[in-house]
Amino acid sequence: MVRIVCEGKSDKEFLKLFLEHLKIPSTDSNFIPMGSKTYLLNQERYGTLTKQVKAGKISKLLFILDADKDFEVTKADVEKLQEDLNITDISDYLIMC
Repeated sequence: MVRIVCEGKSDKEFLKLFLEHLKIPSTDSNFIPMGSKTYLLNQERYGTLTKQVKAGKISKLLFILDADKDFEVTKADVEKLQEDLNITDISDYLIMC
């Protein structure tokens, strides 16, 4: 299963509409809204997700988040998260400015 990790519920709703417009099927279970950028970048909030990755239930992950004030800092933060969770081989990210 493919999962898209985003900051909040409004991001999830926008992404669902965007994928629908592109005629790419998705369901609510494809999305993981974290509640905020701070929560998205908090490694401790990924216990269940990392267990699902290890069990082979998640094959691809995409992190979508805002750059806010500093693109380079956000990039470094999300890359560190990927490394810390040991998911660099199945995950990617999109940082929106």
